[in-house]
Amino acid sequence: MAQNAVKNARNGDGTDSNTNANGSNAGGAGQQTAGVESPNPNAKPPYSYVALITMAIKESVGERATLSEIYNFIIKKFPYFEKGNRKGWQNSIRHNLSLNECFVKVPRDGGGERKGNYWTIGKKVSILQGRNV
Repeated sequence: MAQNAVKNARNGDGTDSNTNANGSNAGGAGQQTAGVESPNPNAKPPYSYVALITMAIKESVGERATLSEIYNFIIKKFPYFEKGNRKGWQNSIRHNLSLNECFVKVPRDGGGERKGNYWTIGKKVSILQGRNV
């Protein structure tokens, strides 16, 4: 009986993770397991914030996006982020944009009349990916 006991652990984002004593998922069908993406669109995606930001920028027009466009891409592509602690993950996005050198802030055209900037992926990263921009 002790082998089948379920332990609850809190993930870093405040959600619960149910695992058996042997480490396998105790949640049943439709939940994410190690190395396999869940078919459940509401499951937490297996991507880092850097990867989510990169996807948003790469799929935007001109490969540049505002902070708001990055948020909207993430919510649209991954419904998991639409509910729950929105302020928490949005703060993590801002933190990653500001501190990772792979993201470059570009002022909008027109100077100070519009709030915000565009974010792009830096040239160093593009060269490493085989693209010289």
